[in-house]
Amino acid sequence: MALDTGSVYNVASVTSEDTNGNPVNDSDDETITADQNPSIEIVKSALPTTYSTLGEEVEYTFMVTNTGNVTLSNVEVNDPLFGLTFGPITLAPNSSQTYTHTYTVTQMALDTGSVYNVAVLLQKTRMAIRSMTVMMKRSLPIRTHR
Repeated sequence: MALDTGSVYNVASVTSEDTNGNPVNDSDDETITADQNPSIEIVKSALPTTYSTLGEEVEYTFMVTNTGNVTLSNVEVNDPLFGLTFGPITLAPNSSQTYTHTYTVTQMALDTGSVYNVAVLLQKTRMAIRSMTVMMKRSLPIRTHR
């Protein structure tokens, strides 16, 4: 929790009496600052990695991992080709979330010989909004049957 808040504030105090019974007091405070390192990663994969038939299904998997040391909120995965948005979610440090989507091969995909797909990962922390475009080209070659 101290990493997420960014600092720890602490106060210590001492009380005593002098030889006449009068109170003698003091206090001191200290703030330590967290070394926050927000970081996130997306890994995208497709199965199968090749296609040859109209209507064939390809399953895309999107795995999002909080690779930093602070909790990330409002994490979203956007995939413009599929018109999908996953999230928003909150990810604790070192935790992951996996999403899947089934793509059905179109005639255009057969004609062009590949499917080019980009996923966009957005994460909002207390400090800033960061956007990462992961261009993991998944060109799925056409299988030819002889």
